[in-house]
This record gives sequence, C-alpha cells and structure tokens, in this order.
Amino acid sequence: MARIRLAVVVAALALLAGAASSGGAGAAGAAPTRFVDPERTYELMIESTWEPRHGVLKKGAELWIVDTDRSGFLANVNILTLKVPATITLRQYLDASVKSGPKALEGLKSIRATIQQGTRSRLAVWGYTSRQNGRRLRHVGVSAVRNGRAIVATFTATPRDFELLRKDVTQSLLTLYPY
Repeated sequence: MARIRLAVVVAALALLAGAASSGGAGAAGAAPTRFVDPERTYELMIESTWEPRHGVLKKGAELWIVDTDRSGFLANVNILTLKVPATITLRQYLDASVKSGPKALEGLKSIRATIQQGTRSRLAVWGYTSRQNGRRLRHVGVSAVRNGRAIVATFTATPRDFELLRKDVTQSLLTLYPY
C-alpha cells in the first residue's frame, strides 16, 4: 500500500508542474488520436489539442496541458504507471487511493468514487477536490489495474475550467485501456 500512497504524492507533483508551466493547448476541433505510452502498458485516446509535456516528472509519467491558461493554472491530464501487488483488485486499489489521498493532497475531499465500465475496460473513477498553493482545484482520476500495474490518469483544473472541460476530458479518460 506504500506504493499506492506514493502514487498520490507523485500525482500531486504533476499538478504542481502543471501549475508552474506556461503556454497551453489550442481550441478543440480535430479528432482524438490514439496514444500508446512508451512502456506499452496502456493506451488512451487523446484530443489533438492537448499539448504534451512528457518527461517533466519521471519515467512512467506523461503530462498534457489540455487548455489555455485562463486562470493562472493550466488544466492538465497526468498519467502515472505504477507497480502494485499482482493480486490487488481494482476495488482494493480505489479504496486505498481514497483512504491515502488526504494524507498526500492538502484539503482533499472525496466527491464520488466508483467502479464503472469504460470504453474497453473496467475502470475506477474518483472525483475529488483539493487545495494546491492556496488554490482550489477539482480532479477526476481514472485508474486501471492489470498485470501488477496501476495506470492512473488524472484531470486537474480550477473549478471554473473543470466545469468547462470535464465532459470532453472525462470522455477521453474513459478510453484508458491497460495492456
């Protein structure tokens, strides 16, 4: 479970990287494209307007800026690939994440945590709020567990930007498919 707690800490670092970055993605319009991570542990359909910022954190972590900077924080999606016990279930992973989250993210409050069918696989979906550097943020995390790995995709934005982007970004996150 220590690795699961570490996943939440690393996700927080990705959020901070997104907040400190400048620039942003353009307007929506083009069809989504299939992204396969370099380690070939998952695939995901991403919007062509998402601006990649991979390599910001470490191997096994991808980061995209998903919209322009409207509020001093860049809405982003970060995806982490983590080793977990081979016997852990998706439900156990979600429960451990919800339990350890408040220890890793300031002011974390869970909104909803559930297991649901994604486009091609069962996924854990967790909505929550937090505070980073005094700023209120909204998040939706989508996780898959397979072959001793957890893939954690998290969308983070300010509350206003979250409401504007949530539907489209969540639709992309629900295409997460672990290999």
